[in-house]
Amino acid sequence: MPTSAGPAGCRRKGRILAARHDSSRPRKKHARAIALALLVTCISPSAFALNPALWGYGVRSCAEYEQASAAADASNPAEYQRYQDWAAGFVSGLSLALDEDVLSGSGIETLMRRTLNHCKAHPSDDFFTANMNLVRVLSSLR
Repeated sequence: MPTSAGPAGCRRKGRILAARHDSSRPRKKHARAIALALLVTCISPSAFALNPALWGYGVRSCAEYEQASAAADASNPAEYQRYQDWAAGFVSGLSLALDEDVLSGSGIETLMRRTLNHCKAHPSDDFFTANMNLVRVLSSLR
């Protein structure tokens, strides 16, 4: 078996040392840091003053979400699925950043249903605000 120089000039036979670190740990740390940075950017008062560029279904109006929900009930679920996917990513990022389940055991369907109720009462709100409303109620985030 061929040998190669390892750390500090040590020689090892053509295999990876068993003492390698778990490669999932750094990714998890990076994911948390990114999610936290996104969270701070999205909800801090100073971020609103800077008028940051926001993308995705979170910036769409509650009225648009209501229309997508009605279309899903009429057997056209594609647009509703996009809202659901955005919401799932949003709460997953928050959960990673805060190291807690921000839905407190409630599922994504509960989030979507309660967001729809919020949107019916506040059609001028955006989808992000409607989701954040429930997250604040269920999590330690205030």
